[in-house]
Amino acid sequence: MVYPNRACRNKQTGSSASRLVILAGVIVSSAAGAAMASAADASRVRSSDPAILALLREGVDRSATFSTLADRVERSSGIVYVEFGYCAFGHLDGCVLPLIASPRGDRYLRILVTPEKRRRSHDQLLALIAHELRHALEVFDDPEVVDVATMYAMYKRIGTPEIGGESGYETSAARSAGNHTLDELLAGRKRIDDAKKDPVGRALSLFSASEIETMPRIVRAAVRPEHVAANVEGYVVPGYPVIYVAVWSHAYKAAENGDHSAIAKLAGIIAHERTHIEQGADERLAYEAEISMLRRCNAPSALVDGVRRAMTAVVSAGVHAAR
Repeated sequence: MVYPNRACRNKQTGSSASRLVILAGVIVSSAAGAAMASAADASRVRSSDPAILALLREGVDRSATFSTLADRVERSSGIVYVEFGYCAFGHLDGCVLPLIASPRGDRYLRILVTPEKRRRSHDQLLALIAHELRHALEVFDDPEVVDVATMYAMYKRIGTPEIGGESGYETSAARSAGNHTLDELLAGRKRIDDAKKDPVGRALSLFSASEIETMPRIVRAAVRPEHVAANVEGYVVPGYPVIYVAVWSHAYKAAENGDHSAIAKLAGIIAHERTHIEQGADERLAYEAEISMLRRCNAPSALVDGVRRAMTAVVSAGVHAAR
């Protein structure tokens, strides 16, 4: 919401929006102007609140739309200050305050978002910031907007009057930016939640980020091929860089129920089969990779000893690429 009205209050000072505009105009042309100039190389999306800065970083990391908005502000001639505060005496969850111009040519906007957690969920707050950043870009993208009067004129042209037509304006572009951001945040959260519930996802969480990036494709084999023994927990097919995890195995079923030892064992199986893909049919190397992974996962010593005994038996029997 663009709401350049007197009914906006800052959390720390409780001063009105119009007073903030006047004071900011004085600051830009006084000692603090030098401070802003010295911060010319800093981000153009700023805040004095560490909690807001953390939200901005999170938004960029988790949402492509949020990241694009922030990047566009960085490439603009404007600077945005995002703070917690109240708009329209708390009737609005967020707003953009009137534009402040400095003699140096930069254009400054102040975004306020509600500090009350009961008003918005964490992801909804991130989406609200994205919504207001889109409003900021509407101003920065129009070179004719250089003061409050021209800002009003622009929003009368492109915006829809809100809250009874009293100085507040909304745009479809800002609504869309907020909605897209929220959709991305929720979709990403669902993927994480699904991965936590999935045995393979749980097992992969025990690997490092670099290992996951280079991990071969993993397929959950629900039907046992004829050439695969019933006690096999994972396998590979020569010539295909795919790890097959046996859904019928006891380890997989126990991992589905959240058993930590079973999840560690499944991680070991994945490490075992990955070694076959990368280094061939040598079972000793594959078992050593499995044992190493189990130790990293702090698997029970009985489980590690069992895998070590299996390695001895398989290597002695001269079996290759079978698990």
